[in-house]
Amino acid sequence: MSHLEKLEGLAPFLAREPALYIDMLEGLRRRTAVSLRADAQGALVYNAQADVHMLCSESLEAAERLLEGMAIRNLVVHEMHALGAAHRRGLQGTLRYHHAAYLQANFPPAEGGAAQCRLQALDARHAAFVASHYHSLDGTEYVYGRIRAGMMTGAFWYDQLAGFIGEHDEGAIGMLEVLPAYRRGGVAYALERDAICQALNAGKWPYCQVVEGNEASLRLQGKLGLTISAPVVTWMVKEREH
Repeated sequence: MSHLEKLEGLAPFLAREPALYIDMLEGLRRRTAVSLRADAQGALVYNAQADVHMLCSESLEAAERLLEGMAIRNLVVHEMHALGAAHRRGLQGTLRYHHAAYLQANFPPAEGGAAQCRLQALDARHAAFVASHYHSLDGTEYVYGRIRAGMMTGAFWYDQLAGFIGEHDEGAIGMLEVLPAYRRGGVAYALERDAICQALNAGKWPYCQVVEGNEASLRLQGKLGLTISAPVVTWMVKEREH
């Protein structure tokens, strides 16, 4: 079966909730992911660039069938009922988040609050600064890699780096950080709007991940016009064997 045939077969299932399944849809559209297994009750997709499998399923039984015999180190689970199937394969949840997808054709409106901001691509000169201010599970080397890949943008308030944003290796917009002195001035909006515009210009459907409980980020996504998935998604990793 060709890649396009698999995509056509997946689309009816995934199109039911495009915001929830945006990571799978976009991986297939951008050809950074491939469908490993798919039927009327779910699908298992693999993104080699990020070394992550993505699972959607209608039931626990469907999840068990799709995961059967697969060697998986990182797994994104889109339904709560599938967590048990993942746990039985030695995977543990590390992060719960909502997907937020920009499903409109037009750019988000510009705001004047951060008019003094100059947006530009970051390079190796900024890597240490970004790594010192971006705190997550990804680690410093991951930050350096995203900058080397040309996937990070900075907001400069006059000559000072006030914040930054990037694109994760699986395709989601993220790594958004605004330094405390520049918050509440429209910098976050300007950065994410620019990332959305860049993605649209490249023919992508922009999306991001919002950690469960991050109300400030949820408000930002709503202001920008993103559709937020009501269910949460769980990122799971293989337990280390002792």
